Amino acid sequence: MPRIDTVRAQLVAISASSVPICVSAALSAAIGLVDVHLAGSLGETAQAGVGIADQMLFLSAIFATGIAQGAGSMIARATGAKDDKLAQAVAHACLLLAIMTGTFAAIVTYIFASAAVSVFTSDPRAQQAGAIYLSLCAPANLAYAIMIAQTAILRARGKFREVMLPWLVAAAVSISLSLILPNLITHGKVFTLELIALAWNLGAIAGVVSCEVVLKKENISLLNLTKIGIQGCGKLSKKFAQIVKIGLPIALTEAAWLGSNFAMYSILALLPAGNEAQAAWTIRLKLEELIATTPIIAFSLSAASVVGQLMGANKKQEARRMTWLLSWVSATFMAVVAIAIALLSGQIASFYAVSQQSKVIVSALIYSSCAIYPLLAFYLTAFGALEGAGFTIKPMLALSGGLFLLRVPLAYLLAIHCHMEITGIIIAVAISHLAVTLAAVSQVRQFFASEKTTICARHSFSQIVAKAGGFHVSGGQESHSKIASSGSTGP
Repeated sequence: MPRIDTVRAQLVAISASSVPICVSAALSAAIGLVDVHLAGSLGETAQAGVGIADQMLFLSAIFATGIAQGAGSMIARATGAKDDKLAQAVAHACLLLAIMTGTFAAIVTYIFASAAVSVFTSDPRAQQAGAIYLSLCAPANLAYAIMIAQTAILRARGKFREVMLPWLVAAAVSISLSLILPNLITHGKVFTLELIALAWNLGAIAGVVSCEVVLKKENISLLNLTKIGIQGCGKLSKKFAQIVKIGLPIALTEAAWLGSNFAMYSILALLPAGNEAQAAWTIRLKLEELIATTPIIAFSLSAASVVGQLMGANKKQEARRMTWLLSWVSATFMAVVAIAIALLSGQIASFYAVSQQSKVIVSALIYSSCAIYPLLAFYLTAFGALEGAGFTIKPMLALSGGLFLLRVPLAYLLAIHCHMEITGIIIAVAISHLAVTLAAVSQVRQFFASEKTTICARHSFSQIVAKAGGFHVSGGQESHSKIASSGSTGP
C-alpha cells in the first residue's frame, strides 16, 4: 500500500507540474500555427518561406534557450537545497544573460534574414516571403529571450501555474492581432506577413511585462538589474560561466535538432515536388509543436525541475524513480495522442494544405507519428530529467548523433538516391528517433547506477554555493553577501 500511495502521489505531482507547462507550450505553438495558416492564404511558396523563417527564429534564440534551461537547473537545485539567496542570484544572472543574448540575436537575425532564408530554398517567392517575415520578427528575439528566461525561473522555483500567464498574454495579443489587423486595415491582406510579424512583436513584449509582475513576488525583477551598478554586474558575471557550462550543451542539442530540420528542408527541395514537400514539412512541424511537442515539453521540463530539486535535496533514488516514471507516462500518453492524430490525418491535411499533392504528403507525415511520438516523448523526458541533475553532455551527443549525423545522411540516401522520396524521409526519421531512445535508456541507467554521482554532485553544488558571493534582493533593496556553504548537497 505505501508503494501505491507513493506512485499516486508522484502522478499527482506530475500532473500539477505538467498541465500548466503543457498549456504554456500549446499557447506558444498556437502562435506559430496561426502564422503558418495565414501565410497559406498567400500560397504554398509563402507558407514554405514562413516555415523556414520560423526555424531561423528558433535558431537565433537557441543560445538564450540553453541559458534559460541551464540557469533553471541551477535554480531548481538551489530551491531543493532551500538556498533562496543563491536561487535569486542565479535568476538575476540569467535575466542579464537573456538581455545580452536576445539583443545580439535580434541584430544578427535582422541583418542576415534574406541570406539565411535563401540558403534553404531556391524559389524567389519563398525567399522573399521568408525574408520579410524573419526580418520583421527579429526584434522580438529580445523579448522572447527574456520571456523564456523568466518562465524558466518560475518553473525552477516550483511556480508551475504562474508559467501559463506570460504565454497566455502573448498568445492572446499575437493571435488576436494577427486575425484582426489584415481585415481591419485597407488592403491589409496584401501585408499579411508584415502584420503577423508586428503582432508577434507586440505579443512578446506583453508577455514579458506580465511575467515581470509575477516574478516581483519572488524578489526577482528586471528592474533590479538597473540598480546593482558595475560592482553588482561583476558579481553576477561570476555565475555566467556556471550557467553557460550547463546551458551550452542544451543549446547545442537544440542546434542539432534545428540543423536537422534545415537539412531536411534542403533535401525536400530536391524532390520532384519541392515546394509542396517543404510546405507539407512546415505544416507537420507546426502540428508537432502544438499537438506533440507541447505535452512532451511539459513532461520534460517537469522532469528537469522535479529531478533537479530531488537531487538538490540528495534524494538520488527518488530522482531515479521519477525519471523512469515520467518517461514511461509521457511515452504512453503520446502513443494515445499519436493514434488519435493518425485517425484525423486526412481532415488535418485538408484544412492546412493548399494543393492536393501537399495534402497527400501531410497525411503521410502525420500518419507516421504513431511510431515516432512515443519514442520522442520517452527520450526527451528522460533527457529532461538528466538535465535537471546537471547531466547534459551525453544527451547532447546522443541527440546530435541521432538527429543529424544519422538522420540527414540516411534521409538523403533513401529519399534521393533510392528514389523513395517522402517514404524515405519517414523511414529515416523513425530510425533516428529509435536510436536516440536506446541511447537515452543507456544513459539514465549509467547515471543513476554510478556511485560517483552523489559524491560529484555534492562537490559541484558545494562549489556553486561557496562561490556564490552574489546579488540578493530583499524588499526591493539590493545587498551583496558572501554565501557560505551550508552543507547543502546536489549535483
